[in-house]
Amino acid sequence: MKIAFDYFNTISQDPQTFAVICHSLITSGVKVYIISAVGEKRLAKSGGLEGYKREIEALGVPHSGLRILQFKDSKEVPALKAKACVELGIKFMVDDRKDTCEELRLKQKSDCCGAEVVVSHGCDDDMGHYGRACDCADRRGVTSHYECRGCGKVCDTK
Repeated sequence: MKIAFDYFNTISQDPQTFAVICHSLITSGVKVYIISAVGEKRLAKSGGLEGYKREIEALGVPHSGLRILQFKDSKEVPALKAKACVELGIKFMVDDRKDTCEELRLKQKSDCCGAEVVVSHGCDDDMGHYGRACDCADRRGVTSHYECRGCGKVCDTK
């Protein structure tokens, strides 16, 4: 079996946990891939493609392969990731983008299933609010810093 995890705003939010998960999967015989789509602006911040690769590798999350997909418009991301999953034979991908997961589940007619990562920040609402990882300049999306979609609260869970 082959499984993929998105890097930015997925693995980057809790690399220690993903390291444990990926290690467990690999030792049980599962091939684990990291698939990340990156735009020109983010590549420039990271020092180009090699810098972006180093950023991912520096987190120490074990994997069987790394696929970096470059895009000019973020609307391209779902189709790019779905195509990569088909090419690699990925059966399950975890990503922070709902549109990517929908592309995998509904539009590709492949065997791949996508699962969206949502994170609860524990606000007072009984139903809980779920946040999307923040990409503010000081955190660069690498710590668990979220802005709640429901109430707008910003919190740092580390």
